[in-house]
Amino acid sequence: KDSEQLLRNTLTTSRRVFGPEPDLTITCMFELASTLRKQSQFKEAETLLRDALAIRQRLNGPEHIFTLEIIPNLALMLVEQSQYAEAEELCRENLAIWQRVSGPKHPDTQYAELVLARALQGRVFTLIGQREPRDAETLCREALAIWQRLRGPNDAYTLNSRHNLAACFLLQGQYADAEKINRETLEIRRKVLPPEHPDTLRTMENLATCLSSQARSLLGQGEYKEAEEINRESCEIWQRMHGPKDPRTLTSIEDLAACLVMQGQYKEAETLYLGVLKIRRTVLPSEHPDTLRTMDRLAICLHRQGQNKDAEQLNRETLEIRQRLLGLADKRTLNSIHYLVACLNSQQSYNELETLLRQTLAKLEETVGADSPQAILVRKQLVLALKEIAWSLTTVSDLTIRNPQEAIRTAALATELVPDDPDTWNHLGVAQYRAGEFDAALESLLRADGMIDGGDRPHRMFMAMTLWQLGRKEEALSKHAEGAAWMSARPKNNELERFREEAESLFEVDAKANDPKKDTTDK
Repeated sequence: KDSEQLLRNTLTTSRRVFGPEPDLTITCMFELASTLRKQSQFKEAETLLRDALAIRQRLNGPEHIFTLEIIPNLALMLVEQSQYAEAEELCRENLAIWQRVSGPKHPDTQYAELVLARALQGRVFTLIGQREPRDAETLCREALAIWQRLRGPNDAYTLNSRHNLAACFLLQGQYADAEKINRETLEIRRKVLPPEHPDTLRTMENLATCLSSQARSLLGQGEYKEAEEINRESCEIWQRMHGPKDPRTLTSIEDLAACLVMQGQYKEAETLYLGVLKIRRTVLPSEHPDTLRTMDRLAICLHRQGQNKDAEQLNRETLEIRQRLLGLADKRTLNSIHYLVACLNSQQSYNELETLLRQTLAKLEETVGADSPQAILVRKQLVLALKEIAWSLTTVSDLTIRNPQEAIRTAALATELVPDDPDTWNHLGVAQYRAGEFDAALESLLRADGMIDGGDRPHRMFMAMTLWQLGRKEEALSKHAEGAAWMSARPKNNELERFREEAESLFEVDAKANDPKKDTTDK
């Protein structure tokens, strides 16, 4: 502040005594701008430097050393105010002149390069924030080359440029490249800085973030084991840096658990999810989105282990909270319904499952419309559930569970909801066959056959049995042969084989005699 006041007084005196353009006046303007910059008074400093530059260009010309020395300092003022594009333009013009006048190794040329690198780094930040990583990568590589050449690989600006380049790779999904740079940067940081230095910790965080993103990508590609290994390292970093209750630690543990679930390692995944849920319930409200997400994931893990009652209870809790807070039409509420439907289906709670979906669909049609995406989604879920119920009640091997009349009701409802779906008509036909309604069964199966138009023929066995029951035995044998040929050309399916055996038992056809792959010399 004392220096600032002294320089202001000197500048005022110089202007009064010598006028606005003598060297002393310009020097005072330059020095005052430098003092203001140190106090973060960038706008006034910029104004002083622009005025000084205009005077120098008029008095000395654009390529005079006094003129050229002002431009990098003006560019720095612009960088401090996030005016990176203008700063870059000034720096490139200034650098070209310095290189021509003084050569590439002159200190002033190199200083101009370093200021250009600062401007480029600012533009990189902007482009990364705008999700334009390709353009950011190009500028970042240019800045990094300058820092490495002029300041060396261990300089703070060089390492920050490496961070930014890794961020560019991360945004482009180039996780291996981002990981490599982050590991190299971390190794340098640990050599030149204390282990707990903020820059070292920031590099560790960047590496952990990169590993988490890489693991999610590998998980999506089915590379579960590699994703697990990377997630374990990420978990260790977050926990060491921020402790077990930090949100980033908990998220990384959940990511690890997801990898384990995909590999069938349910018990360890369950333990991890339970630990995360216990912490979340301690540090967050019970209705917090993160808590609910953990409950969802734990429920899925339990469901896959066959612990459907426990999974159902969790799903009912999340559904109640989401429906109360978010409304029925919210995507997260509908996800809770989807998870609950899966649990009810696994427990063969068909009536409750159907009631849940029908009530949900009715409310959605009333509130957001029958053609809304939400209603369409639930309608599809309802149809799928109805088809699964009908199929289970007619084809399950345990005859005590079969209920053809209930299957007819659910399959018929499915045909009303989606009359152009061949599967619904096939399921209805099978249910009608089981109920002894052979004429109706044939009509439904033929309708399904017409929709398939020469495609899959897994329903041919039930059509063959229906025709046989109606006394149309030659047609029955023909349909049986079609179905057998279709099955022989595909991987073995135990359920279809069971239907084939049932048909052959009905009309006593030797399966080998009708095998299209069998050599005719065997007959």
